[in-house]
Amino acid sequence: MYGLPNTATLERAERGEVGLGGCTIFEDMPDWHCKSCGNQWFDRTDPVRIEWDQLVMRLEREHYEKLNGNATE
Repeated sequence: MYGLPNTATLERAERGEVGLGGCTIFEDMPDWHCKSCGNQWFDRTDPVRIEWDQLVMRLEREHYEKLNGNATE
């Protein structure tokens, strides 16, 4: 999981139920982590990854449009 964890998430991490990835998210950061071997990877074909990438692109476009006075709002 990425982002600032709340108390419940910290407790889940302590129990080994989730892995904490940090607060900053970059394009090629891992989506998956193997608890057995420690390998981490991301999969561009993962539906959640695709949805996330589309959201980020939309937000970046809206931010750019606002900065340049091209906002549709």
